[in-house]
Amino acid sequence: VHGIQMGSQASIPQADLMQLLNDTKFDVDELQRLYRRFQKLDKGKKGYVTAAEFSAIPELERNPLSQRVCTVLSTQFEVIDFKLFARALSVFSNKGDSVARLEFMFKIYDINNDGFVTPEEMLVIFQSLVGKNLSPAQLQQIVEKTVQELDVDKDGKLNMAEFKKIFESQPSEAQTLPILPVSYTHLRAHETLRYLVCRLLLEKKK
Repeated sequence: VHGIQMGSQASIPQADLMQLLNDTKFDVDELQRLYRRFQKLDKGKKGYVTAAEFSAIPELERNPLSQRVCTVLSTQFEVIDFKLFARALSVFSNKGDSVARLEFMFKIYDINNDGFVTPEEMLVIFQSLVGKNLSPAQLQQIVEKTVQELDVDKDGKLNMAEFKKIFESQPSEAQTLPILPVSYTHLRAHETLRYLVCRLLLEKKK
């Protein structure tokens, strides 16, 4: 057997399939569905997609973090083949590794890619997530409180070790924005990406 057959479409090469079963949290059926979506994005049948083609996923276009997700991926890779596509999405699957998820989240917040999250960068991400639900003054207050509480070395910005503490005590999804705790906005950033993966996996077999 050379791969998993999907009707008239090409199959996932057996070596790639076995590697992805080992490297990601997806099972064979989930990888089949993701492969169909990948083929639709790869208009020229090149075997890879660009960051622009990746951002054309409808679920990602509606995601407030879509631009940052694509930027992070395009910074790491000029093009995205199916293995990279599956690995990136696996991070935010329900079975994804928490450490890898935090590392990806950190990169989303670290806009200038210098290894730190500054208050200014955090504010940009917060604004994209909450829109007009909070006033600029409220958002600024959340940013200042976040940095004040988590900035152990008092350098005015968060490194990875400090950043991950945001997720150590996550609020329930039932909590609403008017009573927004510091970590809620970060939780919402995480959940928007998990939602993307769930939507991609809902595609029916054809």
